[in-house]
Amino acid sequence: MDQSGTPTSDPARSGRPAGVAELNAFERDILDFESQWWAHGKKSEAIVERFKMKPSTYYVRRSELVARPEALAYAPITVRRLRRTNTRKVAEG
Repeated sequence: MDQSGTPTSDPARSGRPAGVAELNAFERDILDFESQWWAHGKKSEAIVERFKMKPSTYYVRRSELVARPEALAYAPITVRRLRRTNTRKVAEG
């Protein structure tokens, strides 16, 4: 609780956008990774090393994640970039 007696876990009082708390640690890690993946060398190798999954599985999970409003609230710049990338790939495919 803060000084006014409001629980600090309340998103409106914590300074975080509403919905951010709904992402689990794994989902937040995906978004954090996407915001800085170039620092890890070859992306497919970094995905296997960090997430212990095939890149194809990772990309399915990532696509599902970036469609969620909670992801946009957590990492708006990264999610918008990934949504544009997904849209381009669908248009080209």
